[in-house]
Formats: sequence, C-alpha cells, structure tokens
Amino acid sequence: MRRDLLQNLLLLAALSFAFRDGLQWLSGALLQGDGRYHGLLGVILFGVLLSRSDLRALWRPLRLGAAPVMVLLAGLALGAVSRWEHLRLLEALAAVIAGYGALGLLVSPEAWRRSRLPTLLLLLVVPSMSRLQGYLGFPARVLTAQLVSDALSLMGAASVDTGTVLHVEGQETYIDLPCSGMRSLWTGAAFYVAASWLEERRAGVLWALIGAAMALTLMLFNALRVGVLVGLSHVAQQPLLASVLHEPMGMIGFGVACLGAWAAIRFVLPAAAISPQTNPPRMAQAPHWLRPALMAAALAVGLQVAATAPVAPLPLPPPAGATAIPLLDAEAALMQSFDARAFKARFRQGGLEGEVVMVRTHRFRAQHQPDVCLRAGGATLEAILPHELGGIPVRLAMASTHADQPATAVWWYQSATLTTDDYAHRIFAGLGRRAPWIMVSLLVEGHHTPDDPLLSEVVQKMHDHANTLLQREES
Repeated sequence: MRRDLLQNLLLLAALSFAFRDGLQWLSGALLQGDGRYHGLLGVILFGVLLSRSDLRALWRPLRLGAAPVMVLLAGLALGAVSRWEHLRLLEALAAVIAGYGALGLLVSPEAWRRSRLPTLLLLLVVPSMSRLQGYLGFPARVLTAQLVSDALSLMGAASVDTGTVLHVEGQETYIDLPCSGMRSLWTGAAFYVAASWLEERRAGVLWALIGAAMALTLMLFNALRVGVLVGLSHVAQQPLLASVLHEPMGMIGFGVACLGAWAAIRFVLPAAAISPQTNPPRMAQAPHWLRPALMAAALAVGLQVAATAPVAPLPLPPPAGATAIPLLDAEAALMQSFDARAFKARFRQGGLEGEVVMVRTHRFRAQHQPDVCLRAGGATLEAILPHELGGIPVRLAMASTHADQPATAVWWYQSATLTTDDYAHRIFAGLGRRAPWIMVSLLVEGHHTPDDPLLSEVVQKMHDHANTLLQREES
C-alpha cells in the first residue's frame, strides 16, 4: 500500500511538472481583479470534489479504465500544444482535463462519473473571457453580421455585411466584441452546468443536446438584439430608442434562454442514478507498466520547454529616415519569450511627426491591442473607430499623451496576404499557421481626421515597410 501511495504521488507530481507554467499563470490570474472571485469558486469546487472522493484510493493501485487513460492523454496532448505555442490559459485548461483523467484511474467508475459536472465547472472557473473573445469572438461577430444583414435585406432594407461591419441604408455599423455574445455564452454555460449539478441530473447525450440548444438560443437572441438595434438606429432613425433598449434586450434574451434550460433540466433530463453499495465490486487493476508510462509522458511534456526555449531575437530594422528608439528591458524580454522581432522609432514625413512600433511574429501573444499600452503609458483615447486610409483598414482614435499633448493613434495588423484592423480577426486568421504577422502602431503628433492625405501617406509608407519585412527571409 505504501508503495502504491508513493507511486501515485509521483504520478501526480509528474503531472504538476508537466503543467507547471499553466498552473503558475492560473495562480496569478486568480489573485488579480475579478479573478479572485473565480479563485474563490474554484477553491469551493475543488473542496467539493475532494469531499466526494475517496482519498484512500491513493493507497491503492490504479484501476483499469480506457476512458480515464484517454482523457489523461488528451490533456497531456493539449498541454504539449499549449507549451509549444506558449498558451498558458490553454495549458491551465489542459491541467484540469488531465487531472480529471487521473482521478478516473483512482476512484470507482460511478464516482468518476459524478465528478464530471464539477470538473466542467472548474474549467469554466478558469478566467478565460478575454482569450475566449479573441479566439471565438471574431467568427461569432462575422456570423452575427451575416444573420442581421440577411434579415434586414429580407425586410427591404439595403444592407451589406463586410466581415464585422454592416452597411445599412448607407450608414456603417461596427459589430464589436460585446456584440459577439461570448460573455452570455460563457455565463449561460456556467448556469447550465451548475443547475444540472445541483439538480443531480445525468450528463449524457440528451444533456449535451439541451446545452447545445441553449447556446443556439443565446446566439439567435444576440443576433435579434443586434438586428433590432441596427434597424432602429439606421432604418427607423431612432438611435435614442436603440440605446435605451440595448441592455434590456440582452437581459431578456439571456433570461429566456436560462429559464428554458432550467425547465428542461427539471422536467426532461433524468436524474443521475446513485446506487450506494456497502460492498462495492472489486475494480480491475491496471497493468503495472501503465503508471510508469503515464509518468514518462508527463515528464516528456514538461521537458518540452527545453526544445522550445526562446532565443534572442534578431533586430528588426525601422523604415528609412526614422530614428530607432531602444526597447525597454521588459519589452525586449517579452519579444524574446515569444520569438518576436520589434522596433520603436521616431519618424518625420510630409510635415507629420510621431512614433511607430512594429512587432513581427507568428505568435499572436507577442502582439496586442495598442490602445492598452497607450493607456498604460498615461495617454487618454477617445472613441476608437475603424477607418480605411488609402484602402488600408485601420483603427483610429484621437488621443492625448501623458504630457497632455494632442495626438492621433492609428494601428493595424498585416500578414503577407491580409491586412486587418481587428485583433480578433488577426488571431483567428493566424491560428494553426506559422506565417508571420506584423502589428503596426502609430502615434502621430496632433489631431488628424481620416481624410487627411498626409496621414494616409504615412500609413501607406508604414504598410509598405511592414510588407517588405514580411517578405524578407529570416537570416
């Protein structure tokens, strides 16, 4: 028994080693801002899981079960991918999945099944909304724009969607992140899983179908809300009424979807079968080689960092005539950790002066939304709106620097084949591809409108330089 305890603890230690970076990120995220509420819920859920688990299982050999092994290996595979791409959130989620698989090798099949819903809640507790918006927000917004455009066209309104921008009756509406519906989907999923757990319902195929129906209902209500708001603003010319109905419509749609899901949980889903037995059947033991094999797989994932250790990036040259500005130590360390190349420079062209930052990498984590850094540096920004300058899609905002000087912020993202002003689009287009992208961020002195030809010339020059850097072969 002591030997089994030692070997089981070694297996858990190997899994912790494999996911150490993701767990370290998770511990930090759960101690900051709203993450503390996630952390409190996570501690409660983890305590419930422990209280419902037979800790004496640590003193026993692993049980034989194909499903727990497959879940554990799936978690390790996901962890390997996340370590390769430096995706700490994904690594934290992989740790929960692998931990659930390991639990299945220690406890009875019935106890493992009962822990399914609490484990799903643990996955939802991980602070992931910002990443979820980045990964899935763009395709959700594209789908919303398409649905709204088709509905308005059927009703006779001249409507054309171009990605995440709707052109209705000659007016432009941008479908932004809050309109993606990701937050309502995440909150709805947490409600559905928690309600199913509290009502002690069986999580099977029917449960998954009802959950999918709830998600579809939330998406349709979100598209309906956006369609009504766009119709009121641009077709009926009632923008004030649209602003008044914005939040109530979202709350009504979410409430209807949750009420329908709760009714299905109470009256459609069967209760989970719990049959306590004083003398549970003896579980078949796993072969002796399984534990060392799983430990070896976990150690291989954990040691992968040596194969993907960052190296010092090559310098990225600024455009001709610009004066390079040294990167801060923290900026240089960030670039190195993600194998990125970057420069900051001071430029002067056609009577305009300012600073430009370019970051070249195939990993989106090294890039960001520049308004975050501008605000962190003390600048204030007014409304950030999409525009086209010389045919190049950009985000533009009037700004005031930390010295209270007027400025114009412009930024975009480009690859060798695509230019976009949408960070979520950049993430989605780059997933699974190793092609490099460049983030271009300009801070031009003074306030300049989108129709300023001098500003368009600066944007065109920087776009051309970024395109040259993308085509230049790494030495």
